[in-house]
Amino acid sequence: MANFIMAGALQAVGFILLFSVLSLFLPLMGLLSNAAVGLITLRMGWRRGLFIALISSAVLGGLTLLMQVNPLVGFGFSMLIWLAVILLATLLGSTVSWSKTLTVLLAVSVGAVLLFHMNVSDPVAFWQNQPLWMQFVEVVKNVQMMPEEMSSSEQQKLLDNAASILSGSIAGTVSVLLILSLLIARHWQAMLYNPGGFGAEWRELQLGKPAALLMIAVITLALFSQQMTAINMVFAGLTVFLFQGIALVHGVVALLQQHKAWLIGMYIMLFLMPAHGGILLAAFGIIDSLAGFRSQIKARKR
Repeated sequence: MANFIMAGALQAVGFILLFSVLSLFLPLMGLLSNAAVGLITLRMGWRRGLFIALISSAVLGGLTLLMQVNPLVGFGFSMLIWLAVILLATLLGSTVSWSKTLTVLLAVSVGAVLLFHMNVSDPVAFWQNQPLWMQFVEVVKNVQMMPEEMSSSEQQKLLDNAASILSGSIAGTVSVLLILSLLIARHWQAMLYNPGGFGAEWRELQLGKPAALLMIAVITLALFSQQMTAINMVFAGLTVFLFQGIALVHGVVALLQQHKAWLIGMYIMLFLMPAHGGILLAAFGIIDSLAGFRSQIKARKR
């Protein structure tokens, strides 16, 4: 895949368009189109990445027009995502620091949630007035997430609770997609130009003390104030630290030369208990930023 993307502009645009269209049916396929933009940016700079993204978005806009949809929807949505990928890839490429890159993403994610709540007086009403809200309610009912024996008032309370944490959930989901896209792009770059380099970089990934202290402050505020603004900021921030928690487990397993079954167990836990497992790993990620578990293990092995 990576070789094909880097073969030329036509191949890159074709690859991006293919997986962008596939993402309409299989949403996770969009990660590969995002990663392609990230790879081009990492290797050839933000100007080339922006050029490829603009061409791809323009074609997507034309395709949405053929589907009798406003072409600005296809163009604008894709460019919004790819601009974020380009900015993060440019930062990672220039600093060669996952700590700085993810700290910027953390600050933007938490800050976006804060700005949203500062400008929207009633977030629950805001989300429930959005066109997609009724579709969300129908999906919830179709997959039987709300037991039939629940009264209408109880169902409404559950939906209100879901709406109250939607800003943090959306910010966290976007952060996860951006980080995964960037990780795939970095992996492809290493495959082509630095074989084996990604594994070592991934096992050392961490955000650092400033980001951890920021997250601890937000969590403390949420615990003592119980304000939905702070709670949503926690949701947005924990998803970023989730990746440090996962990288921590990979790093410790490698340093202690443990069996890969530990990694399999971790991913099974995340699959079976995504909320509890994700929070646990994010908590370990925050603690690791302060304690430096991997550095301590390396020091003891010397």
